[in-house]
Amino acid sequence: MEVPYASAPDYDRGLKFSHNRSLPSLPEYMLIDLDTRALDSYTLGSAGLWVLHPIAANEAVLLASVALQVTEAQLFAGV
Repeated sequence: MEVPYASAPDYDRGLKFSHNRSLPSLPEYMLIDLDTRALDSYTLGSAGLWVLHPIAANEAVLLASVALQVTEAQLFAGV
């Protein structure tokens, strides 16, 4: 999971994501915007392509690679 810094969202979605995609052990990548509470989940598909799955408000967040499912409320609790 990646929580982008306010000053670097383009970097986090661009060059940094490009580097992280090259990690063979990384099947999922999630970006969380704390200001807007936007969640973008990227999953590595069987063809080797990364697929974006925007998470809608009140939708459960699922990271299958680590068998984790949390609600939006749990994710942002205390923020």
